[in-house]
Amino acid sequence: MIPARKQALSQWIFTRYLKHLYRRHFHTLRLLGKIPRCDPEVPVLITPNHNTWWDGFLVYTLNEEVLQRHLYMMMLAEQLTRYRFFSRLGAYGIQPGSRDSVLQSITYTADLLRKSKSAVCLFPQGELTPFGTELCFQRGLEWILKRYQGPVDLLPLAMRCEYLQDQRAEVFFLFDRVHRVTSETFQGAEWLQQREQALLDTLVKAIMAGTEGKMIMIAKVKTGADRGIAQNP
Repeated sequence: MIPARKQALSQWIFTRYLKHLYRRHFHTLRLLGKIPRCDPEVPVLITPNHNTWWDGFLVYTLNEEVLQRHLYMMMLAEQLTRYRFFSRLGAYGIQPGSRDSVLQSITYTADLLRKSKSAVCLFPQGELTPFGTELCFQRGLEWILKRYQGPVDLLPLAMRCEYLQDQRAEVFFLFDRVHRVTSETFQGAEWLQQREQALLDTLVKAIMAGTEGKMIMIAKVKTGADRGIAQNP
């Protein structure tokens, strides 16, 4: 298992580089719906859908701008081996085909949840799938909660990229309400899968209705003079 080795300087550098990438590839990043209220004394488990190569970066930015937690993210060990730098940002690896690696990752995740103001992002699908593919969540979250043996704030997250008014995509986020769960009260992977699908359906309807939401980022626009980056207060 590849552990996270977070470094403040690496995060500072990467955050600025990531904003540069966003301006090249995206028109806006928007958060629809309410900002979740999580207890700072309780760890957070973020469970997004996984449909694009950008998803990990998008969750990273959403945490920086909205949740402001000490974020860790589980990713495939094969990918983390190729992009080892991500471990400095809080990524850690899991090798699904190895029982020992899976058990180590479960124990490691439980340890991360014990850190102050921690948030751990897991992609319950376990793999990247195209939009429209039926959700199929793995059961790893159940094992993590059993190993942790304490309450967590479970936070489902829906994300979707759409090409609307610009040649670059617009990214939309929608959080579910916060679910305080333990290993005894968590209703299982199928329940979480249904919550996520309902959240995705709600997000699509909000996009179709033209809901603007909170601007997380807007692309740089040049009209004679460079006006820079505009953000909502």
